[in-house]
This record gives sequence, structure tokens and C-alpha cells, in this order.
Amino acid sequence: MTPPSSPLPLHFASACAESPNAATALREAFTRAREQLAGHSTSFALVFMSAPRLFEQRTELNAAVEWVCDEIGHEALIGCSASGVIGGRRELEETPGCTVLLGSLRGAEVEAYHWTEAARRTWTNGWPEGEARAPRALRSEPLLMLADPFTFDIVRFLRSLDSEAPALRAIGGLASGAPAPGLNLLIRGRLVTNHGCVALQLRGPFLFESVVSQ
Repeated sequence: MTPPSSPLPLHFASACAESPNAATALREAFTRAREQLAGHSTSFALVFMSAPRLFEQRTELNAAVEWVCDEIGHEALIGCSASGVIGGRRELEETPGCTVLLGSLRGAEVEAYHWTEAARRTWTNGWPEGEARAPRALRSEPLLMLADPFTFDIVRFLRSLDSEAPALRAIGGLASGAPAPGLNLLIRGRLVTNHGCVALQLRGPFLFESVVSQ
């Protein structure tokens, strides 16, 4: 992600914390990542968590997510469960933990969404209405999505985007780590849920470039 002409401040930080308690891991990872931003405001936050039976910790985790939103001063936050996480210089594949990525982009507008499969099926021409609305001005703005493969038909949604907004750049991935429906985790702002798709739309004077990392 780079500015198109004149240099604008872009700051990113990531950190990883290890703990079987999801809320503890989130608070520790967020605190470490924020320290790296050195006082710069947070435009958005991404959270990736791995732990056995993660969704059973949702009550305590919800409190930690609300704390993060209070700390950054808004709800431009999405996240999901994963079978492994990477943050900073650490990688946790068989150890429960959490990775937080924070971005500080001056001049950026960021909006977070949560869509359900039931809502997706009612969308006219592939676009949600009302509360389950499509992102603003979304014919070309980048859209970062994290979907639960058990409860959201991401393939049909992407086909709708290809048809209705061919210039839109959709990037992201699937929640993982759970063997059955209802056990994966999704986060959007203060919401912690186990179904649907969460997304961030980024708008601003930037040129966005996506890469595939394997």
C-alpha cells in the first residue's frame, strides 16, 4: 500500500502473543503492536486467533474486543480464527495465541461490515440492502474479507462482485481451525460471532497492491 504521489505517513505494526486464554492473548498482542506505532493513531486493526474450542471463550473474548475498540477509538476491526498465526517475527502453528496487525494511514476512511448468508441470499443483483448494505462507493475501493466457509457462500458472493463491480479488488481469506459449523470465530468491531463474513473497506489517497503469500 503506497501513496500515489506525495509521501503520506503509512505506519504498520504487528505482534504475536501466546496464551490458551484468547482474551489474554489479544490484549497482550494488541499492546505490543500499539507500542510499535509509537503514538500514531490506529486506522484499522486485524486480529487472527488460534486456540482449541475458541468460540467457547467468546464471552471473555467479547470483553477484550470491546476494550480494543475503546483503545483505538472506533470499530474498524475485523478478525477470525485460524489454525496458526504469524506476527512480528513469530509463528504459532500448534500453540494457542493471537496476532494483531495495526495500520495507521493518514487520510484513510475505513468501514467494517458483517454479512450473513441469509442476507446474501436476499441481495438484489449481488448487493445487500439496508442493515446488510454493500460497502460505500464500492465499485473500485479495496475490500478485505474474512469468511466462515461453513456458513457463508463466499464463491457466490465473489461471483456477484465480479458481475456487479469488476473493478473492485476483493482480497482476504477463510476462517479456519474448526472441524464443523459453529466453531470458527469472526470479529467485526465489537461483535464476536460464529457465522457469516466480515470485511473492511479502505478508501483514501493510496495505491493498493495485493500479493499472495503462501
